[in-house]
Amino acid sequence: MRPPKGVRPYAGPMIRSLIAVWGLALCAVLASYGAAVHPIGDSIAAFRLPLLGLLWALSSALGTARHWRLFAIGAVIGCAASLPLALAYLADGAPGTIRIYQKNLLMTNPDLTKVEADMRAAQPDIVTLQEVSPANLALLAALSDILPQQKYCRFGKSGGVAIATRYGLGGPGFCAKGMVALPVVGPYGTFWVISVHLTWPWPYGQADHLRQILPQMAGLDGPLVVAGDFNAVTWSRATEQVRQAARGQSARPLTGTYQILPWVSLPIDQIIVPGGGTVEKRPLLGSDHLGLLATISLIPPP
Repeated sequence: MRPPKGVRPYAGPMIRSLIAVWGLALCAVLASYGAAVHPIGDSIAAFRLPLLGLLWALSSALGTARHWRLFAIGAVIGCAASLPLALAYLADGAPGTIRIYQKNLLMTNPDLTKVEADMRAAQPDIVTLQEVSPANLALLAALSDILPQQKYCRFGKSGGVAIATRYGLGGPGFCAKGMVALPVVGPYGTFWVISVHLTWPWPYGQADHLRQILPQMAGLDGPLVVAGDFNAVTWSRATEQVRQAARGQSARPLTGTYQILPWVSLPIDQIIVPGGGTVEKRPLLGSDHLGLLATISLIPPP
């Protein structure tokens, strides 16, 4: 006997479970955009890519089972959420002339000599560091011959933040929570370099951290170069708030930096500058974060 009109041919326990998991994946993807309502949105946003992969797979399975309406809903939301991420990963960086090396060292890094060698080979004009523990201060001392202007700020149990540069200084700079700011006199005048280490998203207080330091960033005159471990992905609300305060844009292409597994990494180390920049990855070198070497521009696009 054929099923009555309107009854789907596949509606057994397995399909009902599939629909339930599909609904959870759909809700999680939508919640990843909800950081303006609650900071848990940025916590979920860190996993938007695998959540989208799960949503696509489940939607395809539902389409195979002739649940066309659910397939269509998943496909529309999946396309709307996937397209901006695809464009972000495929976008090319802007050309620039200033070289900046960004690195979360890891407090217990056993390979500081390799980090030093890589930084010397990269020939950066500026280095920004996080998790600068008392042991890691040896790296700053070792680099003082090529990057003599340095500033270090302590920051809780995760080590401090630091800047080192070959350029002259336009002032003493200052420390804030998880942040060091230094005015630098470069080839195009004075600009601010900021090294930042944000706390993790909800429930670890990232939103409160940003409320403390963003007004300090926004109040600085002139171009800002903000680099560091944001503990927030490039497409998060937190990163967008920093871009707005710094009056800048993310250097490209987008790349994973925090190594969760050998084949899985999150793009939580950021470099934000007025004119954008071109980024390349550097090795782990004893850390759980890849380094970033960017050639950046201080001139905003027209």
